[in-house]
Amino acid sequence: MLIIGVLSVAAVPQYTGMMHRYRIDAAAKRLKTDLKTVQTDAVTSSQTRSIVFEPAEVSYDIAESGQLRQERRVDLSAPPFHLTRMEVFSNDPDLEGELNEVEFSAYGYADHKFSIRLELGRESRLVTVESRGTEANIISVSE
Repeated sequence: MLIIGVLSVAAVPQYTGMMHRYRIDAAAKRLKTDLKTVQTDAVTSSQTRSIVFEPAEVSYDIAESGQLRQERRVDLSAPPFHLTRMEVFSNDPDLEGELNEVEFSAYGYADHKFSIRLELGRESRLVTVESRGTEANIISVSE
């Protein structure tokens, strides 16, 4: 019985770390997919589309396409992600500081280079977007 108790105590931190990695990876993939969706929508509609970030709320809004111009909020602090922090910043030398909105042109180009840092516990991921690129790259920056 004592051996089972000791093994259980040793396994809990590993399980927690595994869950944090799973959740933050899922959030980074969701963000990448949503960025690609906004970009694709801009190209197919031949109109500028944007995504608005709310770092304090660890969420972002996506303007839905179609006749009903509604926004869809994605809350990364809620289940299943449970993220604790999100930071959005420009990688453009001409534009410094935090960023709240990113636009994709009708050609699918972001209006500038930017990165989004996601955090949960000791885990973090960095999603970067190039202004002339067609892919959002997920870079692991944990430990």
